[in-house]
Formats: sequence, C-alpha cells, structure tokens
Amino acid sequence: MEDIRSAALRGLLAAMPDAVRETHARLGDATATVDPARIVPVLQHLRDAAGLEFDMLVDVTGVDH
Repeated sequence: MEDIRSAALRGLLAAMPDAVRETHARLGDATATVDPARIVPVLQHLRDAAGLEFDMLVDVTGVDH
C-alpha cells in the first residue's frame, strides 16, 4: 500500500484492511482498489463512518478478463 495522506483511505485501511487490495495517489487522486466481493460494505463504511460521510459516488470501474 502506498503511504497516502488521505484520511478517508487511512480510515478505510484501518477499518477494513482485508477489503483493500491497493491504494495510490497518482495525479493527486486518492484511490483504493477493493475486493469486488466487499464493495457494498466498503461503500457503506465510507458513507456511514463518522468524519467520512461520503454522499456521492463518482466512479466505479471494472475490467472483465
């Protein structure tokens, strides 16, 4: 995991480390790659955790091999 100064990513890693596969901050965007099976609990955490309270989903991407 890349050391990122994002409070949201630090909180996610602390709360659900097994769900996060990778983090990065390329081009200034804090990004987490998560296990697809855990996407719903991850999004619920980002919405409900005190201090995070995300209220808008911007991007969800995927690759089918």
